[in-house]
Amino acid sequence: MFVACLGVEGNQLLEALSQVGYTPKRHFYLYPSGLLAAYPPAERAMSLTSSRIVAPFTTRPKTRNSAKAFDERQRQRIAYPYVDPGGTNMQAGRFSWRR
Repeated sequence: MFVACLGVEGNQLLEALSQVGYTPKRHFYLYPSGLLAAYPPAERAMSLTSSRIVAPFTTRPKTRNSAKAFDERQRQRIAYPYVDPGGTNMQAGRFSWRR
């Protein structure tokens, strides 16, 4: 299921689907809310980001500090914590539609 909605609309769609007893096996969210990650019906949901931790995305101090903090947290969690738009797009397509 491909969901091209904004923010919590994806959560609302999952809630409506759960009310009729349907849980999607594969679902991809183009513009999800951060709340989707903690939403139990969103298990196996996929999404991606195409932002990079380089200028101009990090020219403002607040953004630069946020990106640095994100990198530090992700390095503790996963082996390759960097955002890679080309690889992310390829992997999202490969893993979300493969099953």
